Formats: sequence, C-alpha cells, structure tokens
Amino acid sequence: MIIIGNNEDFPSQKKSEKQKTAKWAEKCVRAATDMGLYSSEFYGEYREIRTNMDLYNNILDKDDMLDMCDPFGMTDNDFPFEPAHYPVANNKINLLLGEEMKRKFDWKVRVINQDAITEKEKDIANEIRSRFLEIVTRDVPQEQIAEKVQELDNYLRYDYQDMRERRATQLLNHMIEKENLKYKWNMGFLDGLVAGREIYSLDIVNGDPRIRKCNPANIRVIRKGQSVDVQDADIIIEWGYHSRGNVLDDYSDYLSEDDVKEIERMDTTLSAGTDEAVAQGKEPDLLAGTFSMIEDKDGNLVPSNLNNAEMLLNPVLEDGSLLVTRTVWRSYRKIGKLKYYDRKTGEQLYRFVDEFYKPRVKMGEEIEKYIWVTDWWEGTRIGENIFVKMRPFPVKAYGINNPTGTLCPYVGGDYTQEGEPTTSLMARMKPYSYYYDFLMFKQWETLTKHKGVVGYLDLAMIPEGWETEDALYFADKMGWLPIDSFKEARKGAATGTLAGNMNANRAPMNFDMGNYLQQNMMILNFIKEEISNISGVSRQREGAISSSELVGNTQRSVMQSSHITELYFQFHERIKVSVLKATLEVAKHAYRNRSLKVQYITDDMSQVLAEIDGDMIREIDYGITIGSSMEYQQLQQTMIQLAQAGLQNDKVNFSQIMDILTDPSISSVRRKIETAERQKMDQMRQDSEQQQQMMQQQQQMAQQVEAMRNEGKQQAEQFKADLALELERVRNEGKIDLEKVKAQLHKDLKMTESSDTVMKTMSDVEKLGMQLKHEAKENELDRQSEEEIERLKLEKSIKTTGS
Repeated sequence: MIIIGNNEDFPSQKKSEKQKTAKWAEKCVRAATDMGLYSSEFYGEYREIRTNMDLYNNILDKDDMLDMCDPFGMTDNDFPFEPAHYPVANNKINLLLGEEMKRKFDWKVRVINQDAITEKEKDIANEIRSRFLEIVTRDVPQEQIAEKVQELDNYLRYDYQDMRERRATQLLNHMIEKENLKYKWNMGFLDGLVAGREIYSLDIVNGDPRIRKCNPANIRVIRKGQSVDVQDADIIIEWGYHSRGNVLDDYSDYLSEDDVKEIERMDTTLSAGTDEAVAQGKEPDLLAGTFSMIEDKDGNLVPSNLNNAEMLLNPVLEDGSLLVTRTVWRSYRKIGKLKYYDRKTGEQLYRFVDEFYKPRVKMGEEIEKYIWVTDWWEGTRIGENIFVKMRPFPVKAYGINNPTGTLCPYVGGDYTQEGEPTTSLMARMKPYSYYYDFLMFKQWETLTKHKGVVGYLDLAMIPEGWETEDALYFADKMGWLPIDSFKEARKGAATGTLAGNMNANRAPMNFDMGNYLQQNMMILNFIKEEISNISGVSRQREGAISSSELVGNTQRSVMQSSHITELYFQFHERIKVSVLKATLEVAKHAYRNRSLKVQYITDDMSQVLAEIDGDMIREIDYGITIGSSMEYQQLQQTMIQLAQAGLQNDKVNFSQIMDILTDPSISSVRRKIETAERQKMDQMRQDSEQQQQMMQQQQQMAQQVEAMRNEGKQQAEQFKADLALELERVRNEGKIDLEKVKAQLHKDLKMTESSDTVMKTMSDVEKLGMQLKHEAKENELDRQSEEEIERLKLEKSIKTTGS
C-alpha cells in the first residue's frame, strides 16, 4: 500500500546525470504533488492562511467564526446566522503598509571575493594618490588641506565603490524599476502581515530576469526543517488555475503539437461543486479525483491511494481553467575536486569539475575525491499528464561561500523565529475580529427587538358603541381614557359580573433594550482597544488624539508603538535583501556574454543612464548590506521638525533640505549635513572676513575725509583772511572786480570744501558783493554830491567876486 505524504515515496536523488531522465523527473513531480497537496497537513495550513486573507478582503468564514464564538457547538443549520464582517483590524495593517511605503531601504553592493577586494584596494590607493597630487599641483591653501583630507576619508569610508560595485548597483536599480519591486515588496509585506509568509519566484523569461510575488496560500513547502527561509527546503510546490490561452503563452517554447491538442481537449472530469471558489483562490475541492497518479509495478499509471487522499484539486474547472503546478526540488550532483598546477608559478591549485571530466594526467591533474552537492531542479505539470520544463534550474550561484550549489527558484520566509510555528499579525487579531462581528450581529438583532414601553388596552372595557379608534382619539385629545366596567356584565353568563374583576390594572410591557445595547457598545470599544494592544498600533499612531492629551504623552505613545511593530519590518527587510541577492544572481546569468544599456529614475526624479558589461559583473561575488530604516525614519522626522527652524535661522536652504529628504542613504544624508555645515561655516568665515575688510575700508575713508576736512578748514580760514584783506582794499579803493573774485573763490572753494560748503560760501560772497556794490554806489553818490557842492560853492564865489 502506498501512503501519501511519506517521504520514502520521493524518488532517489543520488543519481548520475545520465540516470536523470525525463521519466525520472516526472516521477519526482508526481511524488512531490502527492506529498504536498494530497496530505492532511495541506488542508490545515491552507485553511489557516486562506481564512486570514479572506478576513482582510472582507470575506467572513462563518464556520471558522462559530468555532470561536459559539459555545454550544451549533451550526448554521440550527438557526439562521448571517453576520456581516466589520474590518476593524484592517486599519492596523493598512497603517503598517503605508509606513513601509515611506521607509527608506538603504542598501549598498560590496564585492566579497578576495581577487575583487585586492583590486579594490589598488583602486583606493590610486584614488588617494591622485587626490593628494591634485592638492599639491593646485597649491591648495594650508587651511583647506585638512578639509580636503576629511572629505576624502568620508568618501572612501562610506561612498566609494569601484567599477564593478557601481555597475551592480546600477543593474539592481534598473531591476527595481523595471520589475516594479517597490510595489511587489509592499504587497509582499501585506502577505507577511496577513498570512505570516512572504515568497517571491525567480525565473528568466525571454532572456530577461523576472521576479514575481507569489500567493502564500498557493505555496506548499516540504522539508524546511526549523529554518524560516523557504529556500532552505527540499521541495517547494506552487499551484494555481490559469486560462488555456495564458498557459499557451507562458509555455509555448516547451509544448509539443500533441500537448497543445491535449490542452484543447481537456474538460472537467469531476463535479464542480466548489470549483468556482477554487478559481477565485478559495478553498480547494474536497473530492477525490483523478489528479494524483502513480506507477504500479508493471509501469502503468494508476490512481494513488484514494482512501488516504483526503482532498484533491480538480485538474480542470467548470469554466475551463487548467490547474498548473510548478515543482522545484533539491537533487544531488556528483562532482570531483581536481588538483592542478599553475603553469607559470607551479603553485598547487584546486577547482571542481563534473563527474564526466577526464583529468590530464600528463599535465599533473588529479581528482582527489568525488563529492555530492545539491542541484535545484524544476518541473511544471499542466492538468494531469502534461509535463514541461523538466530540467535543472539554469541559474547557478557559484561563489566562495557556495562553490558547488545552484540558486533556489523561490526566495522568502516566515515571519517567525527558527523552529517556531508561524502566526501572522492577522491571526493574532482574528479572534477579536470574530467577537466584534458576533457582537455587532447581536447588536443589530437587539435593535430590531427594541420597542420601548408598550401598554395594555382591554377592549372589553371600551364604552358601548365606541370603536377602538374613538377611545384612542378621546384619550389623546382629552388626556383621559373612558372605560365601561359594566360592559361585560350585560352579556350572557357574565350578567352581573364586574369587568373590573378581570385585572384591568395591568402594568405595561417594557421592551426597552437600552441598557443591553449600551453594555454591548462598551464591550465593542473594549475589543477595539484590545486589537490595538495586540497589534501594537495605538490609536495615537492612527491619528486618533483627544484634545486633552499632552503632546509629550502622544509622542511617547507613538514611539513605543513603533518599537512594538519594528519586528515585522525587520522580517520584511531581511527578505528584501534575499530578493536583491537572488535578483543579482539571476541577472548575472541572464546577461552573460552581452552588454546591457539601462536607464532608471532615482528617488529624487533624476535620470541615470549606464552601460553594463555582463561578463564583468558575472565573475564577481557580491554582498548586500543595509542600514537601519528605523534610524533613518527618526532622522527624517527630526529633519522635518527642524527644517523650519533651520530656514528661519538661515542655517540651511530649501535645496539642501530637499536633497537630504529625498536621499535614500543614511550615510549619504550624514555626509550632506556635514558638507552643508562646513559650507555654511566657510561662508560665515568669508562673510566675516569681508565685513572686516569693509570696516577697515570705511575707517580709512573716514580718516581721509576727516583729513581733507581739516585741510579744507585751514584753507578756508586762510582764504577768508585773504578775502577780508581784499575787501578792505576794495573799500579803500571804492571799486571791486567782483567777477574775478567770484571766479577765484569758486575755484579755490571747489578744491577745499564740499559742494554744500561751496554753495554756502558763494551765497555769502554774493551777499558781500551786493553789499560792496551798494557801498561803492553810495560812495560814488557822496563823491558826486561833494563835487556838486564844491561846484556850487565855486560858482557862488565867482558870482560874488564878479559883482
């Protein structure tokens, strides 16, 4: 009897390359399918992941909910139960997704093999030599030499990359943009938070690397041991339903003419039942079908042990979609350790060769021993009987740490520690989410029963001839409800009996559910608080801050919340580094023996063009290091807070802040801040020197002006003394050459005084000139008067003498 899921059913992998035929590979795929998809463990693991993902997508599994919330073990058939789902847990996950989008992923490529490191040391020595030669030849001032040396030290310590590292960095940046890895990483982080597992598939399609995010619900990992990485497993199975046209497009290079006809003829072989749900990625069929086939002792294909096959996937859905199963597994390969000698130096060397290599004994070659190493194989099963791409995975990952192995076609891991079961963030919040849905269902159910206080109205007591509406109208208008207690006493056997004896004063019925509704609301709020506590995402972190909360308390709550959830980001970044390493290995294989011209856009929206030599990067082993995203996040928040203060105090400018905030590297940000500070200090020193020079020039000019003023005052005093003498001479002579004095005065004053002084002096001279003219005129009149008097006296004297 064949027991499905037994590891002994998997074919032996310790075979030579000649023994690994297509038939052997087909047996491996069939056995892996039996072990992975047709075992009891598959349904439990699948259902756990599926219910978590459905819960995030607003799909409620009532059976799973009743397992937690129904203490009596009732089912949906016992009473109608149609609850709605309220995604109170989604905000916590969406907030973490938004933060992941904004986190800086600071990574650098470094060569790690000895030859490349030696070449890098030589390049660094040449760089140092050229920099110092530049300092000497350009006659750099003494005070700037220390700054130049510090800049060189920072560059070599943090930013320096040789040609191979730069080309690998440019290639990865190109792949990140080309494959839209930032979006795929964000969706992978969602898988990790919801399903607890994040997986990516690697392949080469049409000569280009391809990185695809996988659905963790459709991945089955076997023999992973206690490792958290899926690439450490022995067998990985990925299944899913695809349209026939999509299958032909993806595998056209591997399908024969008969395979295409078989795909066209495929039809459903089982009752669909839940096939539509399977097509949407939901729960697989629970029917035993014809998918799992094995060989009997005569070599004929027969169904596997259906009694133990608890659930089998339908190979063809009702809508015609085909089941495609890709299987990868570790096989073994025999290689030899060859000893040989260098022709020039005679040094003894070693390298690995395949099992078919014939050593050249005459040249000193010798195979010291044969060893078995792992070698990843892959195979794809379409429907039941079509097998394609049965081959060793073509991408090799030889290196100093792995000289014999190949690359696993899948990269990813679980969000847990080694050896422990995986529990996602959604799984931790799921019980409370179910309780919330259950209580909300009870809340709405209670609201339909809430009628308030309902009183009694005994129709037997309504007065004779009145209708019920009349009594209610009279009670509403008058405030009294008239009754006839003897109404029934006049009827038949009740004659003489008072109607009041029939307990007319009944208390009203109370249908008020207010207290119960209020208690439910308190419990619902409690569940929300518990979800916040379990997830680590506080309401302050979501932005729900009351007006009475202090700023310091809010900041402390947000900081503590970020510490709680940082573990999930560490899980995710570890997987991102693995994806980058695997992407670089796939690219090295895809672009071998050819050059590639790439272009990509950086985070600051600048365009980079580069030409990459595939052979140059293929011969080098690379390592990838990352910085602390949390450290950068704190730095970025601090920079945003201090940006306004820095601008107000003229410490930084807008371009420097934009450059710092858009830089993906923490180390680069640090150097830019240091450079900005150094430039600011240099600018301040230059400004101080310029101010001192300007002050000295101003002092010198002030001294010169003062000296000129003193000299001008002396000349003015001398001129005034000379002018006084000249005026005295003019008065004595009674005439003045005013124009000559004004011309000479204007000439002398222009040389000695400022324009204001000249104008003032000229005004005084003009006044003095007018005065001199007036005095000269008066003197002339006096002279004329005296001459006239003397003439008259003379005439009178002559007349007197003549008589």
